[in-house]
Amino acid sequence: YPIPKAKSMVPAPLLDLAGHEFFHEIVGVNLDSERVSVSDLESLKALRQLKRLDLEYNQLSSECFEAIASLEDLTRLDLQETGITDADASCVASLTDLQILLLSGNGLSDQCFDHMKDLRNLETLSVRNSSATGVGLDKLACEESLTSMDFWRSPISDDGVASLLRFRNLERLNLSNSTASADSLQQLSQLRSLTQLELPRNTPAEIIRSLQAALPNCTVEN
Repeated sequence: YPIPKAKSMVPAPLLDLAGHEFFHEIVGVNLDSERVSVSDLESLKALRQLKRLDLEYNQLSSECFEAIASLEDLTRLDLQETGITDADASCVASLTDLQILLLSGNGLSDQCFDHMKDLRNLETLSVRNSSATGVGLDKLACEESLTSMDFWRSPISDDGVASLLRFRNLERLNLSNSTASADSLQQLSQLRSLTQLELPRNTPAEIIRSLQAALPNCTVEN
């Protein structure tokens, strides 16, 4: 699934920019694959306009995630392949302005959703390569704003699919490794805003045809 790209991202090293007059106007920082430290993240607090932070491919410590929790104005946060655990995911609980949250490649479970209950502005959520079954999704309060969910290589179950039906404004949904039954997948026809739907390879052809008929504006693939 395409991930929304951040614009106006400033690469590391960030501290080298501290003397420039535009330092406090920086809105995006890209620190992917930069071996980020706690002090690096704490320095970001000086950026009063910071909205977007990309930390992909850094192995971050628990102290790093604690520092991220203080960046409360973020609207986009990329923590893919950072080693974040379900417990570390508590760092997002205070980031209530988040619109894009990327957590793929960390093996997270349903417990990670416990920390997202106040993220009412969330539009994009990616939890690829996880152990999440989706049963914790009923805790999320972003059913009106969420338009994209990506659970590639995540075992979304029948109960998980039932939880997904709350998100009536979903446009893009990836369940390509779901363990849900054909009957449960059929229920996705209730998500009338879908434009792109990825299903498991073993999804029966009749289910694909039925969903395509019920969702004429949606591309249904397996």
